[in-house]
Amino acid sequence: MIKIAIRNIAGFDEPVIVETIEEGYTDITSVSNWIKYGDYLFRDYKYIRRRLQEEAINWDNLTIDDKTIIAQYQATTEDRCKATLTDSYASYRTDWGKRSKECREFRYERAITELTVNIDVPSRFIVLGALNPTGLESLYKNVGLEGTNDGDPMPGLFNWIEDGGLGALQLTFINGYTMEGLITSLMQILRHGNY
Repeated sequence: MIKIAIRNIAGFDEPVIVETIEEGYTDITSVSNWIKYGDYLFRDYKYIRRRLQEEAINWDNLTIDDKTIIAQYQATTEDRCKATLTDSYASYRTDWGKRSKECREFRYERAITELTVNIDVPSRFIVLGALNPTGLESLYKNVGLEGTNDGDPMPGLFNWIEDGGLGALQLTFINGYTMEGLITSLMQILRHGNY
């Protein structure tokens, strides 16, 4: 599980997001700290929401404030969100939809940038030309269809990238990239928000 840790250096707090907490750091992982430090450490909305989903696993042990934050981010079941937010559920649901879509659009554009700086110009048109008729870009950006690898009921953009659609194309790489490296980079951006 990914954690937030902090250490004090010469009177200044240095928070980090890590998988393993190094000596000298203190684990401060909590719902409120994902909100406090997530943006500060340049993590996007979907990244923070994913961390809140991990925190929601211990739902019965959370405070009312933590449950409210998790529900506001739609980071637990719909029933829990409705029960926690009551009359404000629709407003937060709309906010979640809007912020998730903005995040997906940014991640997609960042992935396209990664693609375009690592393949030649003709290859860019090959990729975009192959992807466009599938409608997967629109389904990803507009409704959040990622694919069966990520729990969706039907294949999506992530399946196309990871399961052979992208890999079947004949591309010319630059900057020492390979198809495997490109797929890994694209999925780090799209799935994990690492860019």
